[in-house]
Amino acid sequence: MSDKRYERKDGEGTLWVESNAEVLYKGSVLRDGKTHYLTILRSVNSDGKSKIEILKSMGLIYTNDNKLKETSPDISGPITFDEKPVKFAGWKKDIANGPPLLSIKLEDQEEPPF
Repeated sequence: MSDKRYERKDGEGTLWVESNAEVLYKGSVLRDGKTHYLTILRSVNSDGKSKIEILKSMGLIYTNDNKLKETSPDISGPITFDEKPVKFAGWKKDIANGPPLLSIKLEDQEEPPF
């Protein structure tokens, strides 16, 4: 029997602080007439072994320094996820026995009718 409090929901997730990561390279590549922004990152896995990943930018997000409500996201912005327009929102969560987490939510965004 699963615990509903910890059940994953579509479009929701958690990001954590990665203290053992290093950006090796950042740049762009032109593919099919479109510019894509890439980052190569080195980090350490749970076994202590180095791993290198390539990451593709999905868009720019912004910190919300002047939140309208306490429940407003701490960070948000429009991104492209699986080639669809999506609204990204994240809320900082303090954890008693560890570094803070970022609780995130992705919501489909309607494309403008024009």
